[in-house]
Amino acid sequence: DPLFRAALTVANQDVPGIGSWCLRCHSPQAWVRGHTTPSDGSAFDDLDQEGVTCEVCHRSIVPTTEPGAPYLFNAQLYWEYSDTRYGPYANVSSPGHTGAQSAFTSSSELCGQCHQVQNPIGPWRSADGGVLGPNFPLDTTWEEWKQSAYARDPRDAGFLSCADCHLPRF
Repeated sequence: DPLFRAALTVANQDVPGIGSWCLRCHSPQAWVRGHTTPSDGSAFDDLDQEGVTCEVCHRSIVPTTEPGAPYLFNAQLYWEYSDTRYGPYANVSSPGHTGAQSAFTSSSELCGQCHQVQNPIGPWRSADGGVLGPNFPLDTTWEEWKQSAYARDPRDAGFLSCADCHLPRF
């Protein structure tokens, strides 16, 4: 994506090395494979160039049982290194991989990993320079969804997760 590459260049000019932090969401496979250094993406191979793929949500991201998890914001992802793919269905079989059911895969909290981002080094400031918060919000999509009419109790028959609209079942 030429627009992202230009923004990545500017980010690295403003704060040398910050681009590897940006690449955690924009090319998570590259990040987990150790290819985000140097922070301009020049170490990417063909797989890394694909950016966000099916593998990111179905293979690489799994919930943790640690207290307070899942951790939202800033790509605090947990990665599964086995050949298991996770999804919303039980008893999935494929000749290419094993499958396992995980409600987390179709949850909005999974989306909130990369769609709720705060600047890791800069405070949120008002026009007069006063500090409004410890980190400047860069992407607030998950928080906006959470405050919307779509974010009802999952037991509600009308409940909609991010996936219900953006990845409809056919």
